[in-house]
Amino acid sequence: MMKPLVSILIPARNEEDNLPHLFQSLDGLQYSKEAYEIILGNDQSHDKTGELMDAYASQRPNVKVFHVSEEESILKGKTRVLDLLASEAQGEYLFFTDADMELPPYWISGLLKHFQGNTGVVVGVTTVKRDTFWGLMQGMEWLMALTLFYLVSLLRIPVTGMGNNMAVSRRAYDAIGGYKKIGFSIVEDYLLYSQIIKSGFGFVQAFEADVLAWTKPAENYWKQRKRWLKGAIENAPKTVFWGFLQAISLPLFIVLGIYSSSTFILALSLLLLFHFFIILFYQKKLKLRGFVTYLPLFFIYLSVAWLLQFLYYLFQRETHWKDRKY
Repeated sequence: MMKPLVSILIPARNEEDNLPHLFQSLDGLQYSKEAYEIILGNDQSHDKTGELMDAYASQRPNVKVFHVSEEESILKGKTRVLDLLASEAQGEYLFFTDADMELPPYWISGLLKHFQGNTGVVVGVTTVKRDTFWGLMQGMEWLMALTLFYLVSLLRIPVTGMGNNMAVSRRAYDAIGGYKKIGFSIVEDYLLYSQIIKSGFGFVQAFEADVLAWTKPAENYWKQRKRWLKGAIENAPKTVFWGFLQAISLPLFIVLGIYSSSTFILALSLLLLFHFFIILFYQKKLKLRGFVTYLPLFFIYLSVAWLLQFLYYLFQRETHWKDRKY
């Protein structure tokens, strides 16, 4: 039986250091070469991103490159690039990823198998490479959040998309009018995901090793987190409440410890036990290991990171990302 054609859309801006790793993982994809195309978008890069893309495409007939210029459009930034790439795509399914990703070999088939019935969008699992302690902490945070999103999705409650590891059916994309219709957002992945679901299509939060991809720790950690927070406040304000709880958890525990040591020990034990079982769950489901050891440090990291994130958002009003202001 003929496999459905898949279009992999990859926008990039100043990603010369990351593209070689991405290209290596793309070459390792276990899916018929004639059944997928790769469409790369160079978003006005100032480095060798465009040259690397052209060199990669020159040796692979299923790869196309578009050098996106600044032009009058209601869209801007990454959204504008994705709109162009999607308009050029021939696939029955549109797969989205980023230039700083390393994809698993069975990524395409792993996401495709979830497109059953009226499913319009499937989200994979992404975590941060744990080459450093900082990367390990970020990776545990991503895995913790995505585990909870997966469990909530079993109740048919959608939470978020993930633009570096997500696929949508062409039928769903066209039904909502694509990015040209839904417009610009600093969190374009969530907007696409939510609009598809609002239009009546089903969703799946895939949670298996086949769709587990890896990214590098963010070079602009606080700027990236501010972009996420700004997007959540503008598009899904209810979800910000859980981040706020994380931010105040450590101060609350300190106050609790001062006034009631027994209550402090009980509350802390319950929360650590909850985190412990979440880690065991994602280790088993995703065939990972070695995270449990770092649970105490992770608990501190999570609260401090969210507290500083809210403070950074309050005192740094402009959002900067990829040398642009939003």
